[in-house]
Amino acid sequence: MKIKTSILAICLITLFVSCSKDESVSIRVKNVSSYVYSSIEINGIKYNSLQSNQTSDYKLFENGAYSSGHIVVCVGSDTIESFLYDVVGMDPLEHGNYTYEIGLVGQDTLQIHQECVAD
Repeated sequence: MKIKTSILAICLITLFVSCSKDESVSIRVKNVSSYVYSSIEINGIKYNSLQSNQTSDYKLFENGAYSSGHIVVCVGSDTIESFLYDVVGMDPLEHGNYTYEIGLVGQDTLQIHQECVAD
């Protein structure tokens, strides 16, 4: 009887674990500007410096992410920031790999332009 109960418990635990939804998302950053990014931060996750047209390694966002986020880019001594104020109505990204293509636009004042591409 103990063996049947143990087998049943193991089956139930396996079923529960295999059915849990994986919300993790991996995001890398591509610098699509002509500037050198000395550092980049997306929703608190830090990336190393990127040359123009260079792509970073993937970083894991365990709690999921959206197609847009709070982005901080440092170029020399300047810090450019893009805020995500509200995610109401936005669908979270599905589990998988994505690239945030981040560029800087403007002449007197630089602003972040960002595209999210599923890989």
